[in-house]
Amino acid sequence: MWAWVVSFPVTFIHSPNVSAPERGGGNVPFGSASDIIGIIFFVVGFLFEAISDVQKYRFKSNKPPKSKVMNTGLWHYTRHPNYWGEIVLHWGIWLLTIQPALSNRVSSSAQAALYAGVLGPLFITLLLFFVSGLPTAEKPVQKRYYLLQHGPKAVENGKPWNDYQEYLRSTSIFWPIPPSIYRPLPSWVKKTVLLDLPMFQFDEAKEGRQAVDDERNKD
Repeated sequence: MWAWVVSFPVTFIHSPNVSAPERGGGNVPFGSASDIIGIIFFVVGFLFEAISDVQKYRFKSNKPPKSKVMNTGLWHYTRHPNYWGEIVLHWGIWLLTIQPALSNRVSSSAQAALYAGVLGPLFITLLLFFVSGLPTAEKPVQKRYYLLQHGPKAVENGKPWNDYQEYLRSTSIFWPIPPSIYRPLPSWVKKTVLLDLPMFQFDEAKEGRQAVDDERNKD
């Protein structure tokens, strides 16, 4: 289902009703504003995702201490450059497919289908924000750093939870923003406009004790 929905833009642009003149389609020359913007989105998103994955792989390959925070390279500007790149990439693909609809060179039903292709990037955006991306990568990781400092198997040196809290305060959860700009922003801006929603945050006052007890019970 994931592959099917995400491929909507490419599937619809190759439909005979869009691409075959004998079926009412129209061959629209490449080079429109939506084409150029789509190419830019795709390239930037692809590079962000690929480079951030390589940087994370190299970081893990060096076998850093469990308490060390990955905050270099693209990870210095956003806590999830790979997800940001993935989402931008798919919006770029959709933009690359809508010019026949914008130019009125296809039937109204074909236009509707091309615009409906927005379900592809919208699906991947919602999936990464609320299902398989940020929910599995934010609060569980914060909990792990909390336990590294306060749990039954806490590290002897350093204060990993304090360090990670500073990383959270300084680094955008999604949008690539320099820490010098992000850090002083009001908390309400971070938690609304910049999408660092409460559902992604580990509340040590409410969840800390339970996290420690659960960790002890594992033994």
